[in-house]
Amino acid sequence: FTFKKVSDLKDAKIPSACKAFFFFFVDSKEEFIELKEVDKSKFKNLNFIVFKKKELLINIDFNTVFCVNLPLNYNDLLVELKRITEKTNINKNHYVLGEYLFNPKTSELHNKSSLVTINLTELESKFLYYMLKKKNGATKSQILSEVWKHNKMLNTHTLESLIYRLRKKIEKNPNKPSILINDTKKYIINS
Repeated sequence: FTFKKVSDLKDAKIPSACKAFFFFFVDSKEEFIELKEVDKSKFKNLNFIVFKKKELLINIDFNTVFCVNLPLNYNDLLVELKRITEKTNINKNHYVLGEYLFNPKTSELHNKSSLVTINLTELESKFLYYMLKKKNGATKSQILSEVWKHNKMLNTHTLESLIYRLRKKIEKNPNKPSILINDTKKYIINS
């Protein structure tokens, strides 16, 4: 890690291949408001590290902000930065599904605006991953053949049951799906 002091985010020139951290020290919730007002979409490689007193409770609702309790020694800081770097690298392998991030390696859905994690079954994860790669959707027979390795002519409600369970997990209203949709011929992920 290389440390460089900047007085303003505008001064933070970050090469696209680098991961950068902006350290923000807060003593009160009011000081934290300044961080919330920053347009983080302009700083894709920038992670915000908020140093705060342990007793100061702050509700954080974005993926690129991490809280670290003080006091903290230099070695603990390096360990924390490595942990955050690993976590953000893992997030690169996520797929967006509505308000969730899907990680096929861990079979988990992470809510983008809260700390909620939903564990998926192996088959649910396999199905979602398959569907995310099929940009134009897939028919029931394709899914049964390629995900389940079933005979294409097999008449089963396994797929419908799986989709019902998944919709309950990822849709705001499972009865009116907007993410995992189907027309008369294909199932499609609308992310």
